[in-house]
Amino acid sequence: MGIVPDDSNLYPELTGFSNLCFCGALYGMHKSERESRAEYLLGLFDLKDAANRKFASYSRGMKRRLTIAAGIMHRPPILFLDEPTTGIDVASARQVRQLIGELNREGTTVFLTTHYIEEAERLCDRIAFIVAGRIVLDDTKYNLMRQSQGQHIVEFAASRFPPEVVASIPAAFPGTETEEPSGEVLRVTSRAPFRVGSLVVFLEERGIAVREAREIRPSLEDVFVRVTGLAAMEMRREKERGGGSGGGT
Repeated sequence: MGIVPDDSNLYPELTGFSNLCFCGALYGMHKSERESRAEYLLGLFDLKDAANRKFASYSRGMKRRLTIAAGIMHRPPILFLDEPTTGIDVASARQVRQLIGELNREGTTVFLTTHYIEEAERLCDRIAFIVAGRIVLDDTKYNLMRQSQGQHIVEFAASRFPPEVVASIPAAFPGTETEEPSGEVLRVTSRAPFRVGSLVVFLEERGIAVREAREIRPSLEDVFVRVTGLAAMEMRREKERGGGSGGGT
């Protein structure tokens, strides 16, 4: 198995090339094999120009890529990745996701933990939701997404949504539920389709100038919130302090 921890386990005083060769030696790879493999991975992870620089001088994104390279140095059929894109820049995170996808397509089974549900939705075939250290739901991505089918969500944008108007919507449009993610956004959800134009007229007749109305496709995050009961705001707080949900493939 290959393991890529959240914090790098490589040696700051060694170069990128030496770190990979050392990892290969730990797995019993012969010198010629590990040197050839190290050169290949440095090229694959766009680190060839930094091969002879000490690991301590690498940027966070470069360190993350080399740590993943070290984890697959011995060609493991199973790879564990702990928060592979946390704390790195957008370009590096995108490159890491592409590499993970390529590894999986080439036959590597990847177990991935992440706080970013959109990342799990993009990369994983099977997903487990973890709350307070306990798996609360485990299923294929297809089956999880089916739980959101049949749900119609429309978001309205305006400068304000008076509470009394919001409270009157379910009575005027039976079967709908309302939520306000922010002071300028109103989300209306229904199991059955409803006339968006009629609701726009309803709001404007009550003094609300609607700037935008758009249909929202239900996401894996919606499934997570419904299953766990955690609100979107709490999820953001969990990300910031390093706790929350996990996904796996």
